[in-house]
Amino acid sequence: DIKVALYIKARFEDLSDQWKTQPNLACDSVWLVTNTQFTSKAIQYGSCAGLKLLGWNYPKEKGLAFLIDSLEIHPITSLTCLTKKQKKMVLKHGILLCRDLIKRPDLLKMLGIRRIKKVTDECKGLCPTTNH
Repeated sequence: DIKVALYIKARFEDLSDQWKTQPNLACDSVWLVTNTQFTSKAIQYGSCAGLKLLGWNYPKEKGLAFLIDSLEIHPITSLTCLTKKQKKMVLKHGILLCRDLIKRPDLLKMLGIRRIKKVTDECKGLCPTTNH
């Protein structure tokens, strides 16, 4: 909501003053990113205050949902055929994205996950153009 947008912008301005005293540090823009929605007040404030916003469906047709789909960067946590425990095991082995798991069916076998084809098929459904 707008309170978060106001806080982020104010915090950025506080840090900007510090960055000006540090010759090796520089940042000229501030982003507020969320995997949920922005209120209309937050959007209005953000556009007036120069705050860049990225939300699930904001900006329209360029939000996180669009980026995830178009870049095929679905996290393995989005898989429905793995349990929470299995997802944690895969994450501990450094696999964060479905497109990376497609290339590592051996990992699934090593972890004792039996439905390898089902998992890789779900990953391929999310990442149709990834080299399999």
